[in-house]
Amino acid sequence: DISDIDLWDPLPLPVELQERYADLAYDLQLIDMDDTENAFASLGGQLYITRAFLDQIQYYEELDFIIWHEVGHIENRDVFKNLISSFPLIIFLSLFWWDYGLTLFQWVIGNTHSKINETRVDRYAADFVFQKNGHVGCTLDFFEKSNTIEGNLMEVFSTHPVTELRIQRIQKYISEQWYVEKDCTPYNL
Repeated sequence: DISDIDLWDPLPLPVELQERYADLAYDLQLIDMDDTENAFASLGGQLYITRAFLDQIQYYEELDFIIWHEVGHIENRDVFKNLISSFPLIIFLSLFWWDYGLTLFQWVIGNTHSKINETRVDRYAADFVFQKNGHVGCTLDFFEKSNTIEGNLMEVFSTHPVTELRIQRIQKYISEQWYVEKDCTPYNL
């Protein structure tokens, strides 16, 4: 639950990550959530990564992909666009107490639009990782670790594409761009 975002006390970002992302135009904050593996961008241009998520990272390239995926959401103003595009209908439905209609609208329209954004920012992140590191090795490791049957079934109702399909799309994009994969840099924090 990220609804209490203002109540979170950010943790100090490890020095190695401060140095690695020193030229990042956005504020990257580590938050103390041991039970939620997540990274996300907020409406105000803040980037958040949970400690549980950071604990699962094995390679810097994997982390670069995730961070720049979130940067892609900020650069594309996805959070703002989603809010603005759905606002009139949300207000209309809520005025007439059509909570079920509102929920259905947010689930069908919102999730479909969000999945399109996710595909676009995955490409943005792959481009960045290649430019930064000269290869895209290990960028998909996090997705491959979380690619389970149960997870894919739950993601049908999620704002993100099904993991297996997402991996295939990113791999196809990487292949089309002729991006090479090399050995990765271990993340040892």
